[in-house]
Amino acid sequence: MKHKEIRMKKAENWSANDFLEWYPQSSGDMHITEDYLWGMKDKELKRLKIIAEDILYDLARNEKRRTATEQLFEGETLSIW
Repeated sequence: MKHKEIRMKKAENWSANDFLEWYPQSSGDMHITEDYLWGMKDKELKRLKIIAEDILYDLARNEKRRTATEQLFEGETLSIW
């Protein structure tokens, strides 16, 4: 069995949480990541997509909040966010 097939087979029973636990420890190789994602069930991929979109939204909001806070004059506070 090739490495690709082994990874795809291993990922068949992965949940979105399993992928999120594995990913930070991975080498970041997009081909390896692709193999694991390809092997996962559609239901889990949808869950993973929702999580990723939520994280991206939260990161964008945080960046906007930081930018707004940096643009305040001395003594001002951010009252609405």
